[in-house]
Amino acid sequence: ALLLSLAVLWPPGARRLALLLHDALFLLRSWALRRSVGRWMGEGALSLPGLFQLQLRRSPDSPFLRFRDQIITYRQLDGAANRAANALLNAGPPGATVALLLPSEPRFLAAWFGLAKLGHVAAFLNTNVRRGALRHCLGASGARGLITCPELFEAVREILPDVREMGITVWVMGPGNYPDDVINLQALMDAAADSPPPAELGIVRNPMETAICIFTSGTTGLPKAARISHLKTLMCSVFYQLCGARRDDVIYMSLPLYHKAGALLGVGGCIGVGASLVLKERFSASQFWNDCRKYDVTVFQYIGELCRYLTNQPQSDGEKNHKVRLAAGSGLRPDVWKDFTRRFGNIKIFETYGLTEFNVSFFNYTGDARRCRQGYLPVQAILPI
Repeated sequence: ALLLSLAVLWPPGARRLALLLHDALFLLRSWALRRSVGRWMGEGALSLPGLFQLQLRRSPDSPFLRFRDQIITYRQLDGAANRAANALLNAGPPGATVALLLPSEPRFLAAWFGLAKLGHVAAFLNTNVRRGALRHCLGASGARGLITCPELFEAVREILPDVREMGITVWVMGPGNYPDDVINLQALMDAAADSPPPAELGIVRNPMETAICIFTSGTTGLPKAARISHLKTLMCSVFYQLCGARRDDVIYMSLPLYHKAGALLGVGGCIGVGASLVLKERFSASQFWNDCRKYDVTVFQYIGELCRYLTNQPQSDGEKNHKVRLAAGSGLRPDVWKDFTRRFGNIKIFETYGLTEFNVSFFNYTGDARRCRQGYLPVQAILPI
């Protein structure tokens, strides 16, 4: 009877002990990463672009982005950001807001980091918003300028009279047939120097100042503007380290850059860990595993039903033939979690939950799908973001 009791009781007890160990290790890692953020700030990196500059000094010629068939180093992206900043020197005084209506590609990052070098606030606009919603977002962010591209300019042309009335200057990153008051930013960048603009323009004096403006999805009415501080962008940049990613990882990110998950956790997290980021314009379930093999991907970021789209794809012989070891994100249902790991191999799942405008997140760091039903461990006292 005693042996039978031990056989019945020991496994749950062992699981509880393992979970307690997970908790302790995670809290220690969180504490260490919070100290890392403090160290970065002590080195002068009071913003995410400032952290990028630290990584640039450490390894300027390391691959930072892989986009289509391009490999872009830290030095090359910094040069593009410098050209954007020099082309936008007359965009307004430091602290002015400039909206970005750009797809998920290197131009977005060059414009974002270029604005940061001038001390401007970048407002990330959903590339799907049109007419009234676009007009609302421009007004809600207080934008004095708007940077877009030839592919998305028609969305701006539809409301151009309103944009003029609001006193917003429009720049386009690319050639085209534009009205006289629309500026070809790409031509200015091509003629600009790749040396940094005056350093005093981009100085961050208070990490609680607004760094960027990100809009909610607008599922209950028009999109709402959430102002993100420099400190929060730095806290988000430890995301991949918190998940267990390393400097030698190759991270695959197909989420839109106009959301927190793509810009702050994806790009920011990659900068924080010093890894390489494969930037995909949009998610494709049919191309996903081929891309992972092509780029030697070891980590990918998901959101919502992305993993379900992968499990819904027809089975193929090579779907376990990859180097992916970690998937990090939010919104993974327990049934998909089990199907995904059973079908695609030994991939650790790191599930998190948070909202753009929240200053706290929840994590399931145990790799246990059952905790999707039981809830996540809150770490408000350890890692507020």
